Amino acid sequence: MTTVPSGQRKRSVTQVLASPNGLVADIAALLLIPAYVVVILLLYVNEHDNVTRIFAALSPLVATAVGWVFGREVQAENATACAQNATEEAMKGHRLAGAVKTAVDMANSNPGKSVDLAALSNLATTLFPEPTPAPPQ
Repeated sequence: MTTVPSGQRKRSVTQVLASPNGLVADIAALLLIPAYVVVILLLYVNEHDNVTRIFAALSPLVATAVGWVFGREVQAENATACAQNATEEAMKGHRLAGAVKTAVDMANSNPGKSVDLAALSNLATTLFPEPTPAPPQ
């Protein structure tokens, strides 16, 4: 049984394989692709039943390997775009929160003066506009 140092969580197999230093999956994926090409060449040269079985067994593994190698880049680009969008939305939220806090502070310092809620509403609408519905297809 493996022990985990205190303060650290035990990592799953997929976390270990997907980590930057988890080269096991990368190496396995890169070795499966040439093996697949060799099996295709054997099928072309010799039409044996055993080679056909190997080809059928390797096909899903190679598809997974290709997805592993090339899919990470696509997912990394998507994650970067999502992180940028989340950062922009967070900045808008911080700006609105600052305006609300300023309005509350002004209302607390001048009890007789009312807060301009229309300006806060306009700011909220400017920062977070209502989404437009998608056109019917």
